[in-house]
Amino acid sequence: MQKHIERIAMDNNYLDRGKEVLKILISNGYEAYFIGGVVRSAILGVDCELIDITTSATPDAARVIFANCEVADYKPGSIKLTYANYPFILSTFRKEEYSDRRTPIRYHYSKSLLEDLSRRDFTMNAIAMNHNSKLTDAYDGFKDIKAGRIRPIGKPKTRFKEDPIRILRAIRFVSELDFELVKGVLPAMKVYVKLLSRLELKDICSELKKIINGENAKKAVRLLVSSNAYKYLPSLRKGTMKLAKKYSRLNYEEYLLLCFAVNENLNDDYLDYVDNIEMFKKTYNLILTNPKCRFDTLTLFSYGLDSCLSANKVNRLLGKSHTSEKNIRRAYDALIIKKTCDLEFKGEDILEICAGQSAEYIQVLVDNIIYKVLTREIPNEYEAIKEYCLSELEQNGFTEYDSKGDYIYHSGIIGKRNEDINEEMLVDVNELNRLLDGPVVNTPASAAAPVSEAAYSEAVNPPSSIEKDLTDHRIDMLEKRLNEQEQQIHEKDAQLEELLKESRQTKIKKDVDQMVKGNMDLISDMDYVDVSDEEKQELSRKLKKIYLDFINNSGSENDEN
Repeated sequence: MQKHIERIAMDNNYLDRGKEVLKILISNGYEAYFIGGVVRSAILGVDCELIDITTSATPDAARVIFANCEVADYKPGSIKLTYANYPFILSTFRKEEYSDRRTPIRYHYSKSLLEDLSRRDFTMNAIAMNHNSKLTDAYDGFKDIKAGRIRPIGKPKTRFKEDPIRILRAIRFVSELDFELVKGVLPAMKVYVKLLSRLELKDICSELKKIINGENAKKAVRLLVSSNAYKYLPSLRKGTMKLAKKYSRLNYEEYLLLCFAVNENLNDDYLDYVDNIEMFKKTYNLILTNPKCRFDTLTLFSYGLDSCLSANKVNRLLGKSHTSEKNIRRAYDALIIKKTCDLEFKGEDILEICAGQSAEYIQVLVDNIIYKVLTREIPNEYEAIKEYCLSELEQNGFTEYDSKGDYIYHSGIIGKRNEDINEEMLVDVNELNRLLDGPVVNTPASAAAPVSEAAYSEAVNPPSSIEKDLTDHRIDMLEKRLNEQEQQIHEKDAQLEELLKESRQTKIKKDVDQMVKGNMDLISDMDYVDVSDEEKQELSRKLKKIYLDFINNSGSENDEN
């Protein structure tokens, strides 16, 4: 039956704008009420994330009424309205009929609020609130909210069969609100839990994220297991069981990492539902390659604090790590730099001093600077890092020093600053153009004076054969100089290519050493494998050779292709 409850105050801008939407619909001759989460939040005295409105107005009618607002399709019978920069979901009163799939086989619009309330999932979500904060509660949802009960409308089996997402939604309310399932709900969930296999992954992830991040996630995770829902979560079954038996607070992405680590396989289908795919993959790799979570300085810098903490949480749950979060934070706080931008010698300084160098060479140089600063081989000071950069450039033949100790650049293009290139080359090119084609306006930094008409005439019509011979000689000299410069460019290119090869090999060896170390750590953690130190050394040597051969051969094939 319909009854009215005393008004409930929930004063915030979002709700006030929502009341304006209700009044606009009512002024146009339609019924309109708040419904679902916003009403539940008002009763509990908490803020809501999204306001749902149920109305007798059809979507087409609502579009006309809010013609000056942004309106988008949402679901059948619903639209998403943006009013005063706030989002609202407007749904038309309706009655639905389901098959054994979660999508209604048919629905029809209704003029009855009570008929609309009857199709909803739980009593706490079937309370309507008008713009004066008065409630229409046909199923005693208010009492269930106050008592902390999760009660389906009608028969639980019918509701879960209609839409199995309601099974996960009930568990989500346990996690978020610390409510209890009423008698008969858990058995009904077990009967139809197999229907979860029909859900789309995006819907599963949406509910799981709220379940795992809820304040009472421990109780909810155990309910995932006791209801058998965990058996129908793709790739998450073993990890969910592990977390239920030995619970530790994880966020949603750490929960996924735990499940994939247990399986030793990352399910790429879930990557669309994580915030940062690259970071997620890096953390998963860290979990597998460093199970004891003994993070050195370079690892802490490369992966960052959050990834290291997440990897440690997972490996502690798996019984592989005994490292404390406090120790990881202390080690991270002790880093000289935590990001590349923390270097006193900034990126623009490095680019200026390395003008003309390839991006690959500059990246290698930056990596070396970071390594030496982190390992305290050089201090994080402007002059110290600048001196190191100049020393590296000089060793590779890109710079030299003058009598005052200041660095200068070679005459070759590589290693030369842009302004040096322009000034030197423009003299030659402009001179050559003047002799071949007549006068041109020189374009170095300080522009030359305009060429006079007399000078132009003289350049086009040389006064004597002596000047013509001199011109031919100067052309020959200029061509010779250009050829010499071209040869220097080729030599520098060859030097740079050799340097890049050496840098690549150094990086490959370092990466291989890290992979081998990770493999040996994994073997050490296998209690059922008894391997002597000599056997470990031999295995390590063979693994290193296999990795190096594979990477080098792969690189050769890519070069050929």
